[in-house]
Amino acid sequence: MVFNHHRLVLPNGTRDVTPPVISGRLEGARDKALAGDYTGANRDFAAGWSLRWTQAYHPAYELHIDTPGATTVDNCARVTDFRTGEVSSSWTDQFGTWTRRRFVSRADKVIVHEPTPAPGRTVDTTLSADTALTGVPSSISFTSRATVTGGSGYLNLRGTYPSGQGAFGYEGVTRVVATGTGATVTANGSTIAVARRPGCCC
Repeated sequence: MVFNHHRLVLPNGTRDVTPPVISGRLEGARDKALAGDYTGANRDFAAGWSLRWTQAYHPAYELHIDTPGATTVDNCARVTDFRTGEVSSSWTDQFGTWTRRRFVSRADKVIVHEPTPAPGRTVDTTLSADTALTGVPSSISFTSRATVTGGSGYLNLRGTYPSGQGAFGYEGVTRVVATGTGATVTANGSTIAVARRPGCCC
């Protein structure tokens, strides 16, 4: 699952740059262009202003949800409910039907993900953050950690931008809640592990 946000842009020192005030040059540049002097019109209109690149957009990071021992699956389907914005996926294997449901709230800045195993299945799942994505700048440094508090697991990832460019960075937090009798959440380094007995979900 790749996390994105419209404000994720790599700072390049242009945050406080204002556009040039060139409205007074418009009439003269227009006259030259209408007279066929396009080079002169362009030169006069852009005089004193050098090319500045915009801040490049980039993805935040990827959340890996790994279920060891997964087998060959059939009947894969993905459905988007445009009335609610919920996206659901399902597939079958020799144990039955598995499902995953997701919902994104832009207003609350959260993504809710609910996997449900096939009936009667015991599933162990690990969650980790991966930053080796196409488009993630190499100049961003990352730290991640996993903790368990009050029965919930928390996977934190912080991206730090190069200093002195106008922005500090960003942080993402994944909260893992396992429900049902016998469900446990543990942390190991920067990984969250969920152990679920039959009948549990998270």
